[in-house]
Amino acid sequence: YNILTPSSHTPPTIKRANTDKGRSLQSPSQKTQIHSLLSNLESLCPLSEPARDARMEGPWIVLYTDAPPPSNGQLGFWKGVAKQVIDLEKKRYRNELYVGGGGADGDEGAWLGAVLDARWEEWDG
Repeated sequence: YNILTPSSHTPPTIKRANTDKGRSLQSPSQKTQIHSLLSNLESLCPLSEPARDARMEGPWIVLYTDAPPPSNGQLGFWKGVAKQVIDLEKKRYRNELYVGGGGADGDEGAWLGAVLDARWEEWDG
C-alpha cells in the first residue's frame, strides 16, 4: 500500500497512528489493521480506475508505504522524504528520496538524493 499526497498540497489533517510513514510498524497485527483501514478508504473512491486518472499526473509525497527501502524514504540508517513523480502520457515514473532537506516537500537543499527512473507497461491479463 502507498498513501500519496500531491506535493503541491498540504496533506489532509487526519488522526493517524505514528507509523513513521510505515517504517516503524513492527507487528503483523499493526500491518493488518492499517491495511484494513486503507482498504476501507480505497472503497470510498468513486473512480473505477484511479491509477489512470489524469489527476495522478505529477509529483506526490509518500505519506505511508509498506514498500522496502529506499521507496519508503529510507536509505540505510538515513530517513528522509520519498516522492513519486508520475508521467501518464510517457508511462514513466520516478521514485525520489531526499535526506536532510527542507521546504514544503522536504527536498530543498537536501544533502543526499537518490532517484530511480522507470517505465511501466500495462498488462491486460
